[in-house]
Amino acid sequence: MCVATCLNKANLTTEMIAKSGRFSVAVLELEVPMTFIGQFGFKSGRDIDKFSNVKYSLAEAGTPLIEEWSVAAFDAKVSKTVEMPSHMLFIGEVQESVCFKEAPLLTYSDYHKIKKGKSPKTAPTFGFNALK
Repeated sequence: MCVATCLNKANLTTEMIAKSGRFSVAVLELEVPMTFIGQFGFKSGRDIDKFSNVKYSLAEAGTPLIEEWSVAAFDAKVSKTVEMPSHMLFIGEVQESVCFKEAPLLTYSDYHKIKKGKSPKTAPTFGFNALK
């Protein structure tokens, strides 16, 4: 099984994935508060410790698997990197997965429609903010 993530080249996380060849993905539950999403999506790891006060465990390879507000998490080994003008697309083969609980999942549509969330300027989906 493969998963993918697309990140701005300027993000610290992008540098960390490129260097380590690994990344993790958290599948968030619908009830996750926007403050939790904001801690990871709207702040830089250069300025704060994103994992302080967050419940997580480490995969065998050492990647963090966020347990708080997560239904499941995946650890992936990068198998392909696609460079784009402002972003990097990392495609990874899942090496480890864990299911924490059963709960309704937060979809990207829910994030925008229910949570009224916006994409930060560095997100590949920033242009979608203008769509109604």
